[in-house]
Amino acid sequence: MERKLAGVFFGIVIVVAVAFFGVVTPSFADDYIQEDGISYCANETEKTATVSHCDASVSGAVSISKTVSFNGESYPVVGIEERAFDGCASLESVMIPESVTFIESNAFSGCGNLKDILISEQTTLGTDVFSDIDASLHVWRYEIAESAATSADGKTHLKIVSVQDKNGATVSNFSDIPDGVITNGYVVDKDGSGGDPSAVYYNVWVAGVQVSNLNADDVLGDSDEGATVTYDENSATLTLNNVNLAVSDSRFAIYAEQDLTIALIGDNSVTLDGSVEISGLTWQTSIAGSYVVPEPAAPIACKGGSLTVRNGSDNRGSLTVKNDVGISYMNDSGSFMNCGIVATGTVDIRDAKVKANSSYVHADNGATECSYGIFAGQGIVFDGADVTAMGDAATWSAGVYSLTGDVRLNGSTKASGGRAVNLQNPYSAFSSGIYANEGSVCITGGNVETVAASLTEDGAAYGIFGYHGISITGGTVHTIGATSNMDGVEPIFGAGIYSSAGDVVISGTSTQVEADSGFASEDIAGIYAHAGNVLITDASVKASAQRLYDADDGTSVGIYAGTLQIARSNSETGNIVLKGANVQTVGLTDSVQFFGSLTVIPAEGMWYSVDALEGARLGYPNPLWDDMATAAMGIQNSPFKTETSLDGNLVSGNQYLHFYNVADESVVDPEDPDDPTISEVLDKSKDSNDPNTSTDAKIPVLGESSLALPLILVACFALAVGVVALIRKREC
Repeated sequence: MERKLAGVFFGIVIVVAVAFFGVVTPSFADDYIQEDGISYCANETEKTATVSHCDASVSGAVSISKTVSFNGESYPVVGIEERAFDGCASLESVMIPESVTFIESNAFSGCGNLKDILISEQTTLGTDVFSDIDASLHVWRYEIAESAATSADGKTHLKIVSVQDKNGATVSNFSDIPDGVITNGYVVDKDGSGGDPSAVYYNVWVAGVQVSNLNADDVLGDSDEGATVTYDENSATLTLNNVNLAVSDSRFAIYAEQDLTIALIGDNSVTLDGSVEISGLTWQTSIAGSYVVPEPAAPIACKGGSLTVRNGSDNRGSLTVKNDVGISYMNDSGSFMNCGIVATGTVDIRDAKVKANSSYVHADNGATECSYGIFAGQGIVFDGADVTAMGDAATWSAGVYSLTGDVRLNGSTKASGGRAVNLQNPYSAFSSGIYANEGSVCITGGNVETVAASLTEDGAAYGIFGYHGISITGGTVHTIGATSNMDGVEPIFGAGIYSSAGDVVISGTSTQVEADSGFASEDIAGIYAHAGNVLITDASVKASAQRLYDADDGTSVGIYAGTLQIARSNSETGNIVLKGANVQTVGLTDSVQFFGSLTVIPAEGMWYSVDALEGARLGYPNPLWDDMATAAMGIQNSPFKTETSLDGNLVSGNQYLHFYNVADESVVDPEDPDDPTISEVLDKSKDSNDPNTSTDAKIPVLGESSLALPLILVACFALAVGVVALIRKREC
């Protein structure tokens, strides 16, 4: 009974206490200051502050304050307490000011998305500061040079000393400072100079030297007599004058985070070699349309802008860009690439001679590897230029590659891909000379030569690939898939010209196109419109598919026009239309395949002849075009006087077809009105009872063997004899 009374007594005490004092809840003391979700603890004795806590909702890029205000006084922030940022999973980057001298253990534990953090070289770190964080974290250690007071641009300039991983090991140099980290009045000088109070810096770097108003007249100094690199801030133009720039162990040699124009005077070269590790995804946040730009290493790179390369003098300037850097990728996902030239915007090369190549790319961790001579996020233009671009071995390889936007060419272009292989997913690999991933390829003049890799393992090999179509309206084009093969090492599919969801249009009396499939194991085509039409007007075209590795199982078509759901809405596809064009096509399965119609249209004042040959006459590297043209015979009703849709049965089963114009001789010869026209000869041949006479018979021409002339001579001789005999009779 006493125990029960005691329990009741203590219960009453608790109720009274709660009623009197209220529910006890934790709260920050008066010496805590909060700024932007970060709590600072003020030490009134030492007149300093430390970071004690960060709200879990804080995300993205964060800058820790250099000082905080407490009771009307300014307290320097000197440290970060244990587990202050524990569990801030949305934190991506942190700028820690030089006032912070210590960071306690596990301060950033569990910040799973933290990629970059800037810490003074003088700051000491406790144990496991970055525990439970991905290995891709970059710890940028910096110092402030003596001259780096607040400069003319209003920012404190930092000098990067080293770049480390979360365990303190050096992983890279300072050639790629990440976006979103340099905030709160700080900026990093990538040349390591520490800055100058009078300097105004531009977002352009050459060999690790940041371009500023102080060095714009000679960015690299007089290191090479007669060679200069200058910069004009008004036009954002970097001029290379007979420069031989070689950079080792770096991701970039010339790097910009803005639109940039490079003007060329004389002969110039930019080379990247050595090795570099990439463990963060700094470029893959750069979006071109709805696509992600892969993580690159390139001698010339433009992030967040477009690149223009042009002639800078009376004589055409030249530029050779060579990428020989070896890359180690530490990420388990994402896509990476080696390039000669790369820009997230457009690449525009005008009236200049440029040669760009990339190097081999390989990763064992499941990442996608890319190797491109020239890469653009949003389109490529070559105008009056002489461009050579080469990719190297990778999962995806191309000489010229546009992620979004069109590839537009007018000039001399040579483009080749490298060996493509993906052993885990063979169908995903590709090699291509020119590749428009989400756009069209438009050629308006000049000379274009493209080829996929000479040896490609699995995947696809394209000479020219345009997702939304391919247009050739001038110039000379020679394109081919894989040029060689060996047992077990060849692409699965090959095409000279390939369009996924658009038309292949070739036009112009001076336009000449040769499209060859190259080698492949399953399917090949010279010209392939996957879900579109093939339209050829007035041009001269040769399309061949003769190098099928396994002819028993695969298909080989010279010209293909298909129709699928990916085609443009409300459009008719799968048609081949030939108007006044000289077209020769070879395919081991069929010379042409179409799912719509095949229409031939004579040129004005001409007829259109269609000759066929059941068995192709093949040669290496090209078919025996002249032999086949000579041996082929006209199909039924050929030549055609007017626009005609051909029955598929007339052309199917023939490995060679020749479409060409012949003279329209239906008009009576004014010098001999009694001479029968060719039309009349054809009409008479159709009415002939001779079973050996057919409309596809060749029309006799002068020089062919005939009994007509001997018979005429005999008749004339007989007439002469008769006349002589009559005269003699009268004389008698």
